[in-house]
Amino acid sequence: MTQIIIYIRIHREPACGVQGSEETENGSTGFMTDRKISAAQLIRNAFFSLLAEKPYIDITVSDIARKAEVARASFYRNFHSVSDVLESILSDFTGRLREIISSLPENPADSSWQGFLDEYISFRVQVEDTVLGIRSDNLSLILQKLMIPAQDLRRETAGSSGDRYRTSALISMINGVIDTWSQLGRKESRQEIITYLMTLVSQF
Repeated sequence: MTQIIIYIRIHREPACGVQGSEETENGSTGFMTDRKISAAQLIRNAFFSLLAEKPYIDITVSDIARKAEVARASFYRNFHSVSDVLESILSDFTGRLREIISSLPENPADSSWQGFLDEYISFRVQVEDTVLGIRSDNLSLILQKLMIPAQDLRRETAGSSGDRYRTSALISMINGVIDTWSQLGRKESRQEIITYLMTLVSQF
Protein backbone atom coordinates (compact mmCIF):
# COMPACT_ATOMS: atom_id res chain seq x y z
CA MET A 1 0.00 0.00 0.00
CA THR A 2 1.31 3.45 -0.90
CA GLN A 3 2.12 5.46 2.15
CA ILE A 4 0.30 8.75 2.67
CA ILE A 5 3.04 11.37 2.72
CA ILE A 6 2.51 14.25 5.10
CA TYR A 7 5.00 17.09 4.93
CA ILE A 8 3.79 19.94 7.11
CA ARG A 9 6.34 22.72 7.36
CA ILE A 10 5.59 23.51 10.98
CA HIS A 11 8.49 22.52 13.18
CA ARG A 12 7.81 20.78 16.49
CA GLU A 13 10.55 20.04 19.00
CA PRO A 14 11.04 16.27 19.41
CA ALA A 15 9.62 14.74 22.56
CA CYS A 16 12.90 13.84 24.22
CA GLY A 17 14.87 17.05 23.98
CA VAL A 18 16.53 16.89 20.54
CA GLN A 19 16.43 20.46 19.29
CA GLY A 20 16.82 22.00 15.85
CA SER A 21 17.66 18.83 13.95
CA GLU A 22 16.56 15.25 13.56
CA GLU A 23 18.66 12.13 13.27
CA THR A 24 18.01 10.21 10.09
CA GLU A 25 18.42 6.48 9.77
CA ASN A 26 21.76 6.83 7.99
CA GLY A 27 23.19 8.39 11.17
CA SER A 28 23.50 11.95 9.92
CA THR A 29 21.69 14.95 11.34
CA GLY A 30 20.21 18.03 9.74
CA PHE A 31 17.15 20.17 9.31
CA MET A 32 14.21 18.69 7.44
CA THR A 33 14.62 19.23 3.72
CA ASP A 34 12.80 18.04 0.62
CA ARG A 35 15.58 15.53 -0.06
CA LYS A 36 16.12 14.21 3.44
CA ILE A 37 13.09 13.13 5.44
CA SER A 38 13.73 12.96 9.16
CA ALA A 39 13.12 9.91 11.31
CA ALA A 40 10.24 11.77 12.97
CA GLN A 41 8.60 12.37 9.61
CA LEU A 42 9.08 8.75 8.55
CA ILE A 43 7.34 7.74 11.78
CA ARG A 44 4.45 10.12 11.14
CA ASN A 45 4.07 8.86 7.58
CA ALA A 46 4.09 5.25 8.77
CA PHE A 47 1.50 6.07 11.42
CA PHE A 48 -0.88 7.49 8.81
CA SER A 49 -0.32 4.49 6.60
CA LEU A 50 -1.28 2.22 9.50
CA LEU A 51 -4.44 4.26 10.11
CA ALA A 52 -5.62 2.98 6.74
CA GLU A 53 -5.01 -0.62 7.79
CA LYS A 54 -6.16 -1.08 11.39
CA PRO A 55 -7.99 0.66 14.27
CA TYR A 56 -6.00 3.34 16.06
CA ILE A 57 -6.24 1.51 19.38
CA ASP A 58 -4.53 -1.55 17.83
CA ILE A 59 -1.51 0.35 16.48
CA THR A 60 1.66 -0.30 18.47
CA VAL A 61 5.10 1.28 18.58
CA SER A 62 6.50 -1.88 16.98
CA ASP A 63 3.99 -1.56 14.13
CA ILE A 64 5.06 2.01 13.45
CA ALA A 65 8.79 1.29 13.70
CA ARG A 66 8.44 -1.68 11.35
CA LYS A 67 6.41 0.30 8.80
CA ALA A 68 8.78 3.29 8.99
CA GLU A 69 11.83 1.01 8.84
CA VAL A 70 13.36 2.65 11.89
CA ALA A 71 14.55 1.22 15.19
CA ARG A 72 12.31 1.39 18.27
CA ALA A 73 15.05 3.49 19.89
CA SER A 74 14.67 5.99 17.06
CA PHE A 75 10.93 6.11 17.71
CA TYR A 76 11.47 6.90 21.39
CA ARG A 77 14.01 9.60 20.57
CA ASN A 78 11.21 11.47 18.83
CA PHE A 79 7.95 10.42 20.53
CA HIS A 80 6.84 9.11 23.90
CA SER A 81 4.04 6.88 22.63
CA VAL A 82 1.64 6.16 19.77
CA SER A 83 -0.74 8.80 21.10
CA ASP A 84 2.12 11.30 21.06
CA VAL A 85 2.50 10.77 17.30
CA LEU A 86 -1.18 11.54 16.80
CA GLU A 87 -1.03 14.57 19.07
CA SER A 88 1.98 15.95 17.20
CA ILE A 89 0.07 15.79 13.91
CA LEU A 90 -3.05 17.33 15.43
CA SER A 91 -0.88 20.02 17.01
CA ASP A 92 0.47 20.96 13.59
CA PHE A 93 -3.03 21.18 12.15
CA THR A 94 -4.53 23.14 15.06
CA GLY A 95 -1.52 25.47 15.20
CA ARG A 96 -2.05 26.34 11.56
CA LEU A 97 -5.80 26.64 12.11
CA ARG A 98 -5.19 29.03 15.01
CA GLU A 99 -3.05 31.26 12.78
CA ILE A 100 -5.72 31.35 10.07
CA ILE A 101 -8.72 31.91 12.36
CA SER A 102 -6.91 34.68 14.23
CA SER A 103 -6.73 36.60 10.94
CA LEU A 104 -10.51 36.41 10.43
CA PRO A 105 -11.57 39.90 9.22
CA GLU A 106 -14.09 41.67 11.47
CA ASN A 107 -16.02 43.37 8.69
CA PRO A 108 -17.70 41.16 6.03
CA ALA A 109 -17.04 43.95 3.50
CA ASP A 110 -13.29 43.90 4.23
CA SER A 111 -11.26 43.05 1.10
CA SER A 112 -8.91 40.91 3.23
CA TRP A 113 -11.65 38.26 3.31
CA GLN A 114 -10.36 37.00 -0.02
CA GLY A 115 -6.94 36.26 1.46
CA PHE A 116 -8.51 34.64 4.53
CA LEU A 117 -10.72 32.39 2.39
CA ASP A 118 -7.79 31.37 0.19
CA GLU A 119 -5.76 30.37 3.26
CA TYR A 120 -8.65 28.60 4.94
CA ILE A 121 -9.62 26.61 1.84
CA SER A 122 -5.97 25.61 1.33
CA PHE A 123 -5.88 24.38 4.92
CA ARG A 124 -9.10 22.40 4.52
CA VAL A 125 -7.84 20.80 1.29
CA GLN A 126 -4.56 19.86 3.00
CA VAL A 127 -6.37 18.21 5.90
CA GLU A 128 -8.79 16.33 3.64
CA ASP A 129 -6.03 15.12 1.31
CA THR A 130 -3.88 14.05 4.26
CA VAL A 131 -6.55 11.85 5.82
CA LEU A 132 -7.76 10.48 2.49
CA GLY A 133 -7.84 6.68 2.57
CA ILE A 134 -7.70 6.07 6.32
CA ARG A 135 -10.32 3.90 8.03
CA SER A 136 -13.63 5.62 8.81
CA ASP A 137 -13.35 4.89 12.55
CA ASN A 138 -9.91 6.48 12.66
CA LEU A 139 -11.09 9.44 10.58
CA SER A 140 -13.94 10.06 13.04
CA LEU A 141 -11.45 10.05 15.91
CA ILE A 142 -9.18 12.59 14.20
CA LEU A 143 -12.02 14.90 13.20
CA GLN A 144 -13.44 14.73 16.72
CA LYS A 145 -10.10 15.74 18.20
CA LEU A 146 -9.75 18.58 15.68
CA MET A 147 -13.23 19.93 16.43
CA ILE A 148 -12.48 20.69 20.10
CA PRO A 149 -9.69 23.23 19.48
CA ALA A 150 -11.63 24.58 16.49
CA GLN A 151 -14.58 25.37 18.76
CA ASP A 152 -12.26 26.98 21.29
CA LEU A 153 -10.78 29.14 18.55
CA ARG A 154 -14.19 30.37 17.51
CA ARG A 155 -14.86 31.54 21.07
CA GLU A 156 -11.49 33.29 21.19
CA THR A 157 -12.07 35.33 18.01
CA ALA A 158 -14.76 37.58 19.48
CA GLY A 159 -15.49 39.29 22.76
CA SER A 160 -19.23 39.94 22.80
CA SER A 161 -21.81 37.18 22.48
CA GLY A 162 -23.17 38.82 19.30
CA ASP A 163 -19.76 38.75 17.63
CA ARG A 164 -19.21 35.21 18.86
CA TYR A 165 -22.45 33.98 17.29
CA ARG A 166 -21.74 35.82 14.06
CA THR A 167 -18.25 34.35 13.81
CA SER A 168 -19.53 30.85 14.51
CA ALA A 169 -22.27 31.23 11.89
CA LEU A 170 -19.80 32.54 9.30
CA ILE A 171 -17.35 29.68 9.83
CA SER A 172 -20.18 27.14 9.75
CA MET A 173 -21.44 28.57 6.46
CA ILE A 174 -17.96 28.53 4.94
CA ASN A 175 -17.37 24.95 6.11
CA GLY A 176 -20.71 23.89 4.64
CA VAL A 177 -19.78 25.26 1.20
CA ILE A 178 -16.32 23.66 1.33
CA ASP A 179 -17.81 20.34 2.48
CA THR A 180 -20.23 20.30 -0.46
CA TRP A 181 -17.46 21.31 -2.87
CA SER A 182 -15.30 18.42 -1.65
CA GLN A 183 -18.14 15.89 -1.68
CA LEU A 184 -18.93 16.79 -5.30
CA GLY A 185 -15.33 16.25 -6.36
CA ARG A 186 -14.06 19.86 -6.34
CA LYS A 187 -15.28 20.43 -9.89
CA GLU A 188 -15.07 24.20 -9.54
CA SER A 189 -11.71 25.90 -9.19
CA ARG A 190 -10.61 27.22 -5.81
CA GLN A 191 -10.97 30.77 -7.11
CA GLU A 192 -14.56 30.10 -8.18
CA ILE A 193 -15.38 28.88 -4.67
CA ILE A 194 -13.68 31.92 -3.14
CA THR A 195 -15.70 34.24 -5.42
CA TYR A 196 -18.92 32.47 -4.44
CA LEU A 197 -18.07 32.65 -0.72
CA MET A 198 -17.18 36.35 -1.05
CA THR A 199 -20.70 36.94 -2.37
CA LEU A 200 -22.22 35.14 0.61
CA VAL A 201 -19.96 36.86 3.15
CA SER A 202 -20.71 40.32 1.76
CA GLN A 203 -24.43 39.67 2.33
CA PHE A 204 -23.96 38.30 5.83
